[in-house]
Amino acid sequence: MKVSVKQLRFVGLIAVSSILLAPAFALEISETNEKESLRGTLHGKISLDASSDPIIKCINDLTDVALANDANIKKINAYVDRFKGLKHAIVHRSKDALNYVILYKGTSQSSEASDVILDEKQKLKGRSSAEYMRQKLIDRTGLSVTQTILDMAMGLGSADSAAGACQVKAATEKLTTLVGKDKADETLHFLQEMLKQNPVADDTWSQKLWSISQKADRQNYLVDLSVATDPVSQEIVNYLHKYNNVSKLNRGSQKLVRTTLGIASLSPTLVAPAAQAALFAWVMASGGSEEDKLLREVYLAKALDSRNKTVSEKAHLALEYYQMSLLTKNPVLFHCCRSLVKQMAGDTNANCLLSQGTFIGQQPVKEEEISFSDDEPKKTKKKKRKAKTAVSTVDNETATK
Repeated sequence: MKVSVKQLRFVGLIAVSSILLAPAFALEISETNEKESLRGTLHGKISLDASSDPIIKCINDLTDVALANDANIKKINAYVDRFKGLKHAIVHRSKDALNYVILYKGTSQSSEASDVILDEKQKLKGRSSAEYMRQKLIDRTGLSVTQTILDMAMGLGSADSAAGACQVKAATEKLTTLVGKDKADETLHFLQEMLKQNPVADDTWSQKLWSISQKADRQNYLVDLSVATDPVSQEIVNYLHKYNNVSKLNRGSQKLVRTTLGIASLSPTLVAPAAQAALFAWVMASGGSEEDKLLREVYLAKALDSRNKTVSEKAHLALEYYQMSLLTKNPVLFHCCRSLVKQMAGDTNANCLLSQGTFIGQQPVKEEEISFSDDEPKKTKKKKRKAKTAVSTVDNETATK
């Protein structure tokens, strides 16, 4: 079979594009692999705080014990260890490649994404799903332990001894189901000793309560500050940056090569199967199909949302119970809430957040900068140039006068 000049041009274009853009693509792949090796597995965590504060240390220790006693977390950890191995990575990439060729998955990927977004029919289908379910369970357990400690503190420092005893009993029973009776009794004894050893000055109870708007400003600032410094949230964000922090050279090479190979694959000649094979190899070497990447990003987004909701709820509990401690003159609850705020914001910011005066720590919210991928229309550019010319003309006339 004779090969025409047009066919030779197609083959030459494919070869030249691949040769010219291969170094940039190889560099990007090496950078991605380096990030992946440094990142390891997306480990779910409740806290990486090494604070010396005894209350925070108590909450962290109880959370670790509660997770160790949870049968679900053991099962999920086993799945994560299984899915993060090399064998599973090869199987997963092979299935993705097979689906890219014959689309045997049908609409299962879009259906799975909807289930994840709506928290319906969740199954341990892979590494992303297992890591997300682990993070959600860890966040829920940590928040439950924090709530129980605050309930116990409220009962211990209550002025009404009868009502306080009932509340302490209920909180102790709930904590027992999470960490066991010995740990629950140990925590109760710890809070009782803290009440004796850390009295609160009388002038503390004379502080004025915040208004609704003042509390809202403090809570928003505390959430923003905590999310920005939270190691778990930042770990997820850094992993998501793997998908959007891509160099312009890499983006351009992806567009050019895929477009070139896509057009070549439509040719009714022998160039078509060669182009399809080259396109398949390029897509798989680029990290897999876009559908698979988007599904992974959905799981990461849900994990980040779970973490941010936990941080927001913890900030609400800390400030709400702090107000209540001042209102009821409860020293144990006062110390617990103050420790939580310090852990989330730091000592300096905590003093500003818990001050009586007008809160000035909140930074002004900047308007979201919207960028467009496409260039501006030529008409818009011409209008802007005309406006600039008119302004400069007026300025020149004014200067002359």
